Amino acid sequence: MFRFLKRLGVLFGNEDRWSFFFLALATLFNSLLEVLGIGLMIPFISLLAHPEMLDTNVYLRNIYHIFSFHSFLQFTVTLDVVIIAVFVVKNAVLLLVTFLQTKFIFNKQSQICSRLFQAYLLSPYSFHLQRNLGHFQEKLRRVEELMQAGILSVLIIFTEGLLVACLFMMLIRTNPILTIIAMAVLSGGLMLYFRFLKDKLYYWGEINGRHGALAMQQVNQGLGSIKESKLLGKELFFVKSFYHYEHQKALQHYKSDLVIKSPRLFIETAVVAMVMSAMAICLLSGEPPRNVFATISVFAIVTLRLMPSLNRISSSWGGLRFFIPSFDAIYEDLTECEKLSSMQRERTSGPPLVFHKEIQMKNVVFFYENAKSPALNGISLTIMKNSVVGFIGPSGAGKTSAIDVMLGLLDPSSGRVTVDGVDIHSHLRSWQTTIGYIPQVIYLCDDTIRRNVAFGMEMSQIDDERVWRALRLAQMEEVVRSLPQGIETTVGERGVRLSGGQRQRIGIARALYHDPQVLVMDEATAALDNETERLFMSALFGLSKEKTIIIIAHRLTTVQQCDHIFFLKNGQLIAEGRYDELSHHCPEFHQMEMVKHF
Repeated sequence: MFRFLKRLGVLFGNEDRWSFFFLALATLFNSLLEVLGIGLMIPFISLLAHPEMLDTNVYLRNIYHIFSFHSFLQFTVTLDVVIIAVFVVKNAVLLLVTFLQTKFIFNKQSQICSRLFQAYLLSPYSFHLQRNLGHFQEKLRRVEELMQAGILSVLIIFTEGLLVACLFMMLIRTNPILTIIAMAVLSGGLMLYFRFLKDKLYYWGEINGRHGALAMQQVNQGLGSIKESKLLGKELFFVKSFYHYEHQKALQHYKSDLVIKSPRLFIETAVVAMVMSAMAICLLSGEPPRNVFATISVFAIVTLRLMPSLNRISSSWGGLRFFIPSFDAIYEDLTECEKLSSMQRERTSGPPLVFHKEIQMKNVVFFYENAKSPALNGISLTIMKNSVVGFIGPSGAGKTSAIDVMLGLLDPSSGRVTVDGVDIHSHLRSWQTTIGYIPQVIYLCDDTIRRNVAFGMEMSQIDDERVWRALRLAQMEEVVRSLPQGIETTVGERGVRLSGGQRQRIGIARALYHDPQVLVMDEATAALDNETERLFMSALFGLSKEKTIIIIAHRLTTVQQCDHIFFLKNGQLIAEGRYDELSHHCPEFHQMEMVKHF
């Protein structure tokens, strides 16, 4: 629990701590009002049972004379009105405190959710290679649940704990022995109960979080491959898997829910036993029934208010134990990602990187995490500015890995990538702003063509002239102009309203919109028909005098006109040169050429 509070404190800024402190003070004030209200009811009931107290009780007698009351009736009616006023003020303060608590929790919830999302997005590319989309979605989804179970539970335990302490102090003044016995029974019973079950709650919470992420993964996989699922008739496979993980979540929830709610029965039994025992003890001690009535009235009033507070404390504590594993997972993700992004920002500081002459990879070795053999093994190459180069090789040769290292998405295990002799990782953000990247699989947002081309830009900043220029270079201008809404046409989620080739050309236009110095194409023309590819490549080569173009391709026709081609195999650069040079002097390249012709 202390570790949870410490970690919760790390997530709070100074402003949050002051807000929490203010809420604590407001809660304390409300608890004092609650005790005052109950405290006024006790003499009021006693006075009704024993009117002679107005003469025998020094406090009541002094109040009566100070405020110049004229009769017992006037005094009791005034006391009645005061009690009502105290409860009105108390409940108004409680309403305000509840509003402030709710506002604080939901504001903090949105802040942490945004902070976690930002941390994920700013984390290095290698971090994302180790996790799936379901992991991120589940963590973001659970922030709301965790903030309610976490912060709200802490506030409830603090609030109700103060009130319970004040109420027990009031009972001690009435009957100390019985109150101490009741406190020992209640606290001892609850401590033993949760001591035996706290590890179970934590374990169930771990299983719940793990299966939640797996259930979300089934949703992503089932809906993300809807075409294949329907053609293969595998829809129910994903439904079955989703149900399994959701059922496991439900199983942990109802077991934890039973444990969390069951203390209420113990508390209720103990409190009723306490009140009835008080009555029996008073009667057996020879107290007059009138005195017994006054004592029991005090215990009854206090315990009626005590029971819901004790129930809320036990439920909040149990719920907190159940959700702590998920909170720990979110906390660790957040702190790890923010540390990684902070390290990356430190590495990318410095003056802008200027590309005048060449890009070099110098003896680059790269291992993926947990891989036994390197994806790149001693790669050294040079790409001159304003040249068109191609990367060729069989699947798994290391082409994409080499480009990812060159783009600064992956850090080499050893070796360097430099631009005009300057390491790109010391100016990473500056280097990446000069690059336009076209992946093999284009992700399109469920938005207009305009906003998909000018990806990530505010509407007010989008230059339509540049949008049309990019579409023209991507051989997509005529298609878009033929649409009823033009660039205002919505493409649907993942671009489902466009053909595969059209989606690819929108992705190409996106890379060209910012007019980058370096254009990287990772199998970017694979979805295009031969004629569209020919027209696009012709337009692209027309830009070669002002741009550096790097092409990864399986089609040899795509790289046939390149100034220089790098042939990779098993993570090594085994040959380089012009197309005709490789065809004559590199047997592996010639074999690939023969297969393609065949």
